Amino acid sequence: MGWERRPRRWESAFPRLLTLTFESVNELQSFALGDQGRPWQARRMSEVADNPERSRYEITVDGVVAGFAAYVRHPDHLTFTHTEIGAEYGGRGLGGTLVKGALTDVRAKGGRIVASCPFVKSYIEKHPEYRDLLKN
Repeated sequence: MGWERRPRRWESAFPRLLTLTFESVNELQSFALGDQGRPWQARRMSEVADNPERSRYEITVDGVVAGFAAYVRHPDHLTFTHTEIGAEYGGRGLGGTLVKGALTDVRAKGGRIVASCPFVKSYIEKHPEYRDLLKN
């Protein structure tokens, strides 16, 4: 006669469909956060593009504008004045993705910037690889 565990109340109500096992906490975090280290909800298709008619770079998520980085165009540089991400898209790292995309595009075009926007200024302080874009 062997000992048999009684099923817990919730086990009988919800049959097991899938069992996941993880070797470590890191493996669990990697599964939950995905390849980019962001929660799975944030891993949607996002794209950064310059919208010169509105003088801003825009980030779209699944085709919807989620935020922008406004600028003023000067003959020899861009002055970033304001960065904004919609409240419903907050907390997903889209602001950093937006600024990175904008700075990468400015670099590709051979441009320079002035960071009047506190968010852009802070981003460049944290990512020194973009300091060469600053107009002295």
